[in-house]
Amino acid sequence: MEKITAEAYVQAALELLAAAEEKPVAYVAGGMSLAGMDCQGLCEYLLMELGVSGSRCNLAGSNAHYRACLWTGSPEECAAVMGRIPAGAWLFIVEDDGGEPVQYRGDGAGNASHMGVYLGRGQGALHASASKGCVCRSTFEEKTIPGGWNRVGLPVWVEYSAPETDAPDHLAQDQTAGGVGDGLSAGWALVDTPDGNPVKLRDQPSRLCTLYHKVPCGGAVWVEKLVLKNGRTWAKVRWGNRQGYIMSEYLKRR
Repeated sequence: MEKITAEAYVQAALELLAAAEEKPVAYVAGGMSLAGMDCQGLCEYLLMELGVSGSRCNLAGSNAHYRACLWTGSPEECAAVMGRIPAGAWLFIVEDDGGEPVQYRGDGAGNASHMGVYLGRGQGALHASASKGCVCRSTFEEKTIPGGWNRVGLPVWVEYSAPETDAPDHLAQDQTAGGVGDGLSAGWALVDTPDGNPVKLRDQPSRLCTLYHKVPCGGAVWVEKLVLKNGRTWAKVRWGNRQGYIMSEYLKRR
């Protein structure tokens, strides 16, 4: 899968904003070019400008993109998990009104009726506004806005830096790991348990370690490296401001 950096994505968004301020880019339903675009088309246009193929990122609407994100949650939840809301994340307006497309009704995710790109602290969001009829900047102060931006999503094509650390962009393995990989690489992974229960984030890579926190199923963690301990593979991870070990069998990458 093609990957781009969050920094590059934000730069492309700022360049689009500058172009739209010089010559308005109209809101056009189904559009994804400078001749006109909608909210989904704007987010996809920026991806494709940076080399992500349209065959991969051109999904069927903002609801499809919301459900395809690596992680979603409220702005407050994102800040708790990542230490901040990363520039280049997607912002959504999600309503619990049953207005989602038929194929998504009943899945509990709600209706993601609008989406945009977060530009960073103090810079708001870039979006294609149907009410204003053009591509423009929108206010976002890193908190849930009633009636407005209330969800953050991390798209699978964008690489975000680790929370409060300078982790390498490759998977660092302990010398004791013996080449184990389990399909993981440095970056974000999701906790995935067969029964939907939380998984233990332990202080040491051992099931005998009684010092732990519980990470909910579906929670996002940053994988730093893998460790092979007594024949079992553990991932050293960061979860918010906590660091510890999770059995790698309970993690998955998308």
